[in-house]
Order: sequence, then structure tokens, then C-alpha cells
Amino acid sequence: RSPYGACRNSVLPDYPAGGSSAGSSLAVALGLASFALGTDTAGSGRVPAALNNLVGLKATLGLISTAGVVPACRTLDCVTTFTATAREASQLLALTARPDPRDDYSRHNPQWNDGSAFGVPRRFRFGVPRQQDLAFFGCPEGPQLFQEAVKRLERLGGEAVELDLSPFLEAARLLYEGPWVAERYSVAGPLMEREPDAVLPVIRAVLAKAPTVDGVQTFRARYRLQALKAQCDRAMDALDCVLTPTIGRPVTLAELAAEPVLRNSELGYYTNFMNLLDYAAVAVPSAFMANGLPWGVTLFGRAFTDQYLLSLADALQRQQDKTLPVAVHPARHDRARLVVCGAHLDGLALNWQLRQRGARLIEATQSSPDYRLHALPGGPPSRPGMVRVREGGVAIEVEVWELPSSELGSFLTGIPAPLGLGKVQLADGRWENGFICESYGLEGAQDISHLGGWRAYLTTLE
Repeated sequence: RSPYGACRNSVLPDYPAGGSSAGSSLAVALGLASFALGTDTAGSGRVPAALNNLVGLKATLGLISTAGVVPACRTLDCVTTFTATAREASQLLALTARPDPRDDYSRHNPQWNDGSAFGVPRRFRFGVPRQQDLAFFGCPEGPQLFQEAVKRLERLGGEAVELDLSPFLEAARLLYEGPWVAERYSVAGPLMEREPDAVLPVIRAVLAKAPTVDGVQTFRARYRLQALKAQCDRAMDALDCVLTPTIGRPVTLAELAAEPVLRNSELGYYTNFMNLLDYAAVAVPSAFMANGLPWGVTLFGRAFTDQYLLSLADALQRQQDKTLPVAVHPARHDRARLVVCGAHLDGLALNWQLRQRGARLIEATQSSPDYRLHALPGGPPSRPGMVRVREGGVAIEVEVWELPSSELGSFLTGIPAPLGLGKVQLADGRWENGFICESYGLEGAQDISHLGGWRAYLTTLE
């Protein structure tokens, strides 16, 4: 992609440094800069990171302004960062994630995704592609390296969940086989027509069919993409992130020159769907191959979970390098956790208020032994009040639910006095958002602490 020739890999010169952002990755990998900016429409902010042992952040679409960037595919282009560590990428994102009136595609960054969201990941669920969806294109080391990365995430507290990656991969094929090539042609086309030799042959080949794309094809492809996104989003709802290889197999410069379209397609197998589906992604180093070439994985998730993904990437890096600093507070993403102790428990009278907001049950556990539980007067439905006390407390049975952060406000406004949301300590010492009761509401209430929980109390009423 350079007028000075192909950018060679920072470790093995017979391999490429990546795609259109190869020079940016090299600037960091060779120590010329502490960070560099790249772009990513199909994978150019992640593949070079994997090939050069770097962290490549492809933030949520519109989070970092593309004002001043020569467009490739304007609706999908992203500015990316290359850094040595995920912590540095987090700091850069906190500085650059700003709405920009010069960029019509600029988006506001929700507060749950600001710099303070970067931290220590708690227990989480991550998707792993089904065996039939994994492709390593003949790389003998890839399967084992990926399984080792899965095990490392599990050691960090992750639960691996098998994921059908086929709708994601179908969406990926739309990028070059669908009408988005016409969007690329809107930029490169005039140059191709005027000076065809000024455009790389592989790009000319990809864009050759663009002039034949019509409006009917475009809208049909958009409808299909929307259907695929709905399917992928449903699969993502129950997950905190997904883990894939960043590339299936590194290819040599000679292989790229011989079959550029095929080899670039293989390199983009795990990357091409990301912007079409509006997901955030972080490529992170994971291992080295037998020949010394870096090998990495990608963590991706819903839009605006960038800092959370960087938190997981940071934890992966700290497993390998114990000298890296440790975050001091829990990582956050676009889901909020909520401790419930009464009518919102699974299957009880008000549980529907959680489920209709897309909440899912994380765990059944107990509070720390510092609470008293009371049956409040009034109803139906009957409601408990849980109050933290200095002495004489007991552990109360509770459930931890997780719901979209965007739904938490509407849930809070519907809670009647004397109840509210505050911080509740769990048996393992964690503090989570949960139901609390103001002391004035205990007038006329029945102390049921000795029963240990609301379900046990309900059985006494039968």
C-alpha cells in the first residue's frame, strides 16, 4: 500500500506487516512511535496488529472521528489505534472518543464506556465459534493456539459458550460480494478511470463490478444485512463478548502476490463482518508461532463496549507479563448488574419487569451477613425491605440479574417508596447495585430475617 513498496513484517521479512495500515503498525512495532493511528474498514486495524504483536483497537463506528480521513467506504470506516498494551489503547480511546461536528457519522460515547470503565473483568460469558465455523486455512498451529487462548480466558473467570458464527460470516461476504464495493468505487472510481495504473491491481479487480451495481441490488443487500444483524444481535445478547482468532493463517508476501484476492479474503475471514454489524473489536497478542511470528486473537462485542473489551485484553496481556500494572476497580460495559431480594426474584410476581427489559439471571447467591429482612406492610404484591445494620445482621438469599444499562433508568423510576436502588454487599465481598429500603419504611413491618430470604417467607403464607 506504500509508494515505497510493500511493508515487510517487523519479525519475519518474508511476511507482510498487514494491509492498508501496515505502516502504522510498523511504526509502533519497530519502536518509532509509542502509538499510531490506522484505519479499519475490513480489518486493517486488526490484521497488522496480529502480525506485529500489537494491540489493535477498532472502536465502535463513529466513536473516533474520521474527519480528514480519505474514505474507503465512508459508512464503515473507522480510525484505529496501534499500541503495545491494552491499557495504552484505553487511555487513547478516552482522549479521542468525542463527538465531532465535522464528521456526520460521529456518535456520542455513553458514560458506561468512558475511561473509568476500564478495569478488572468479573465473571463473564464469552462466545467461541463452533468447530465447523473455525477456519485456519491449513495452518497446523492455529487450532491449538486458539484453544490455549480459550483456556486463558476461562482462567480469568470466563465461561465459554458455543456460538454459531455462520450469520456473522454471511454478513462478512456482503462487504466485497455485495453493493458496498460501489461505495468504495464512489471514491476510487474517478482515479481508476483517469489513471488505472495508479490503483493496485487487486483493488482494481475487487472494484471492477462496482459500476454494474444498481439500487435494487443495494436495497436487497441492506435488507439481508439487517436480517443477519438481528440474528447476530440475538446471539450476542446473552454474551459479554466473543473470542475468535484474528487471522486463520499468516500468508507470505509471495502468496499475496500470487493470489491477492484469495489470500486477502482468508486474512479477513474473522474481521470483515465487524463494521457491517456495528460491533467493537480489539485484536490482542496471544502467542508466538514456531517460526517466531506473532499470533493473536480478537475480542469483539456490542457497540460501545470498547473499554470492557480492552479490560479483557489487558487481563490477557497481564497473564503473560506480570510486570504490567493492575487495574483497581471492576470493568464496566453496556449491561448493569442488579441485586434483587423479593418480588423481582426469578418466577415471582414482579420478575416480568426485569425480563421485559432484556435482563438475564447471572447467579443466585447471598448477601454479606450484615442485613435484616422485613416484610413491608401493604400490597399486593407483598414486598420486602432489606436494610444494612451495624450488628445483628444475617446473610439474605438474593439473585444477581443483568440488564441493558439503557433500561436501568426506567426501572429505577418505577420503584415505589420506601424502596430504592443503592449498593448491596454480597457474600464474597462484592458490592453491586441492588434494592435497599429507607429506615422510615420499616414502621409496621415484620422482621423475617431468621427465615434467610423472601422465598422462605412466602412459604409461611401458603
